[in-house]
Amino acid sequence: MRIYFFSLIIILGSFSWVMAHEGHDHGPALPPLPTQTLTPRVEVKSADFELVGIVGRDEATLTIYLDVFATNEPINQAKIEVEESGLFKAIAKPSQAGTYLIQSQELTSPGKHELVFTIETKQLADLLLGELTIPPSKDSEPVSKLNTNWWLDLQSNWLPVMSQWQVRLGKWLSYVSAGSSEPTGFTWGLLVTVVIVGLLIMRWLVRTGQQRPIFAITLLLGLVGIFFAVASMAHEGEDHSEQASQPVATPLSGLADSTAIRLPDGSVFMPKPIQRLLNIRTHLAKTTQVAQGVELHNGHIIADPSYSGVVQAPLAGRIELTTAGLPHLGQTVNKDQILAYLIPIASDVDRAGQQVEIANLAGQIEIVHKNIGRLSQLGNNSARKELEDAQVELSSLQLRQTTLAASLTNKIPLTYPLTGVVAVRHISVGQVVDAREILIEIINPDKLWVEALVYDPAWVEQIVTAQAITTNQQVLSLSLVGLTYQLREHALPLQFRITSPLPFLAVEQPVKVFASLKQTLQGIALPNSAVLKGNNSQSLVWVHESAEHFQPVTVSVQAVDANQVVVVAGLKANERVVIEGATLLGQVR
Repeated sequence: MRIYFFSLIIILGSFSWVMAHEGHDHGPALPPLPTQTLTPRVEVKSADFELVGIVGRDEATLTIYLDVFATNEPINQAKIEVEESGLFKAIAKPSQAGTYLIQSQELTSPGKHELVFTIETKQLADLLLGELTIPPSKDSEPVSKLNTNWWLDLQSNWLPVMSQWQVRLGKWLSYVSAGSSEPTGFTWGLLVTVVIVGLLIMRWLVRTGQQRPIFAITLLLGLVGIFFAVASMAHEGEDHSEQASQPVATPLSGLADSTAIRLPDGSVFMPKPIQRLLNIRTHLAKTTQVAQGVELHNGHIIADPSYSGVVQAPLAGRIELTTAGLPHLGQTVNKDQILAYLIPIASDVDRAGQQVEIANLAGQIEIVHKNIGRLSQLGNNSARKELEDAQVELSSLQLRQTTLAASLTNKIPLTYPLTGVVAVRHISVGQVVDAREILIEIINPDKLWVEALVYDPAWVEQIVTAQAITTNQQVLSLSLVGLTYQLREHALPLQFRITSPLPFLAVEQPVKVFASLKQTLQGIALPNSAVLKGNNSQSLVWVHESAEHFQPVTVSVQAVDANQVVVVAGLKANERVVIEGATLLGQVR
């Protein structure tokens, strides 16, 4: 009976492995394998300095990056002395801008190094403490031993062979070895049938006194159960033989010192060498009182009405050149300078009427000539007054005839009304123009204004100063000239005179106009370059949390002027905010 119960335990135990698989309880989880990380480094800071030391790849050089804590600006011509508890002491040699080198095998040996940095500049001096941990080198690491777990060896070495035999057993046998989480009636029935048949065979052998075959049958059934259990371990979608050899990646896995990376929480890790290349600069946030600003709408450049004008055709005619030719765009012209000649053009009816009038005048002139001749022949017998009247009438008729004849062929000079630059030209040689048609527009590029719209009339009385910024970030100082009391696009147009030196500007060029009001508000003033737009169109800034770590922070801002904004919520005082290179930080992936 002992043999009977011992055989029963082996059979049930071997088949129970099949049913216990789907809970995925394969024992304790293997720890994640370490992967490549950053090179060893030390980071220390004070109210004046921020220092980062990075061990070189040759593990014999310590590169020190020294920056101003508030601005992240490299510090040149500094004296840095490094000491380790009396065991090591050296002075760093300047390399590049704000970069210093120390070469020492003692400083870069494996283990923890308690370092003391003594920093001296022309204005400041400080003492900083830091810890540098150097991991053991790869050569000194113990060689990994072979896996002595017999169960893992069984899965990795014998699993492929067992799987091949499992396929050969047929469809119904492979169905049993599939290891479903909820065994079906067919699976349970087949398992119970195998156990019952095995027990009946052993009982018959016991009764007949044949003890030896019992062990053979027991071992055979046990091996079949173990086969089902092991084969079911590698069911659909799993490969347990390689699971333990796959490393688990960490956020900084495989990261080199020359690569910036965005971490899972949205922050950015950027090594100091990359910060130097991208010229990352910060500003220490401070709460202040600033004038409230508003942005006006539809700002654009206009010409000063006192220094701009047009040349128009006084009547219909044809354009004829002067000896100087037609002006080109941008050409400087002077007042009363002749632009071109206009040859009047009359219709056939008008021309026929003028010719008839000229013929009538010619006849009248002939009659007056004859009257003057007769009066002259009479001599003293004729009245002196009649002779003089005839002569005056003759002169008048001749002048009228000359004027009418000249109106058909005379050229009318077109002159410039003021000194300036040709801005628009609508004239060509031989062009036929109508009366009052604009031919040339002239402006003075040194006399330009800015026009913008304001939707709240109450702001007009609150405006103290104003600025405009062009598309290429040029700032223009403005002074309010006046406003109209007639709405345009449901807003009041305001006109400003540009008081600062003028860069190259064009009429109708769009600009952004900001007006500073008498009211004030409290917040943190930042330049416009520090504020970016996030994915949800919210304003955000980058906060320099540590030497090589930057965190995006959502903020609420209001415009102050063309150069800066004020943060009213989301930012704390004394935080370091990136003001140069923020756009480049946002592009790190």
